[in-house]
Amino acid sequence: MKTVHAEEKKMSQLPFPEKQDQIKKLLEPIDNRLLSCSEKFIRLQVRKPIDRLLSGRIPFFDSMKPQYEWFNIYSVYSANQQLNEACNKLWATVELANVTSAEVWKKNYFPIGENFSRTFLLGTLIPTLHYSQLSAVISILSIFGCIPVIVNKKPFFLIRTKSGWGLFYRPTYIRDELGISSHGWHEQIIRTYDELGRRGIRLPSLNIKKILALKDLRNSMHYEILGDLRMSRAFKSRKAYSKYLQSVISTIDVAVENLSKVKKITSGCDARLENLKNNFKKLQLG
Repeated sequence: MKTVHAEEKKMSQLPFPEKQDQIKKLLEPIDNRLLSCSEKFIRLQVRKPIDRLLSGRIPFFDSMKPQYEWFNIYSVYSANQQLNEACNKLWATVELANVTSAEVWKKNYFPIGENFSRTFLLGTLIPTLHYSQLSAVISILSIFGCIPVIVNKKPFFLIRTKSGWGLFYRPTYIRDELGISSHGWHEQIIRTYDELGRRGIRLPSLNIKKILALKDLRNSMHYEILGDLRMSRAFKSRKAYSKYLQSVISTIDVAVENLSKVKKITSGCDARLENLKNNFKKLQLG
């Protein structure tokens, strides 16, 4: 599936600008009030331009076109949405881990399922923790002008290149532009982040190895455990949550700092996250 003309293929299709301060300068003219518009309104502004990119009638919306600014606004909106999601999912896992801790479980909280234990929850805790981290990664990519989108049930990247905003079929872009392979959309996102960094895009440094390790553990806990009637895999992994918790928090912290420096956090999730972190010392989440 092609969404760019042949002559454009010779030009770089990597996100632009490459540096955080350059992106900040680019987004500076955006009125902050526009960032508080409803999701429906913002998506409405970019729906038809995305359809035009998909049709191939126009290869890019350059900086002289009004659609260019709306796509910039959409990048900030997407970064905020994903960051908020990352914080919400992290919070959900922490609350669940806390209520099932030895200090609370069957003492200050009396469970509905009395015969269950915390071990049975790892199939929920680990996948949710992984999704939290993945959302933080997508937040950073979005503000750097690489937004994962689904159009007509197919995966694309909406990318701000030197030529303007363009639409690229995700598997083809990853294979032809980045020269990497991946299995599943989770790995697509993580490896795209890693490879863009290798190609000069100054994305904040993240522990990609540990992010991939949590993804693999998530797959194990979410799928393989379904056939493990004795729950032996879950018992072997019962310390996994505490092992990866701080790593995920660090990733979200990076996403918070990135969005704060480049434009603005509109959801208040940064304040909620700080409150959550300040209470960690009282908890035994291991």
